Amino acid sequence: MVVNACGFIAADILKRIRLKLEGKKKSMQDAINLLMLVCASLAAMAFGVLAAYGICRVAFAVLRVHAHSVAAEPHTKPQIARLT
Repeated sequence: MVVNACGFIAADILKRIRLKLEGKKKSMQDAINLLMLVCASLAAMAFGVLAAYGICRVAFAVLRVHAHSVAAEPHTKPQIARLT
């Protein structure tokens, strides 16, 4: 009878230790998931900022080419506004 009670107590202690270890593993997995989520959101924001920067660079390059082409056109005769 005493041996049986000790066996149950030892089994209960082992069960509690196992549950605590599983709880720590779960909290560690939650921390890793949170870290991955934060890193993914930062990477997405960085990609968006770099994409916007690239779009602005291309737009300003196109405008610069357009401005040079307009400035290079010869002005033959100035237009005069007529009031009639």
